[in-house]
Amino acid sequence: FIYGLTPGVDDSDGSADRHAALAGRVLADLQRRPDLAQKVSQVDVSNANDAVVVLKEDGVELHTGDAHFADRVQSYHDLSPRLHEDVPLIDSVDLRFGDNVFVRPEGTAGKSTASVASASRRKN
Repeated sequence: FIYGLTPGVDDSDGSADRHAALAGRVLADLQRRPDLAQKVSQVDVSNANDAVVVLKEDGVELHTGDAHFADRVQSYHDLSPRLHEDVPLIDSVDLRFGDNVFVRPEGTAGKSTASVASASRRKN
């Protein structure tokens, strides 16, 4: 499912086009990795600068930004076991900041603890 597209809404500022373009880029990038594409349950493009991808396996919201979607989803997939060791119940993971991965535990949404834990994408 794709969320964040609003057909039939006044698009005088071009925002609907930006959301649709982001959705197209996400889907195209994921299609080059069918193994990842089949694991995706939904994509939210409500924020035209941050596509949020949710995988079927755990329901965690993955903030992937506006580029490198498949690489960022793969990065989460690779790190997921380690992240879940440190934070068993994850609400979201922000993958937009290079080698830094920011994890938000469940139950902290809307609180000032937005970046509760971080882990390097580099393998030790």
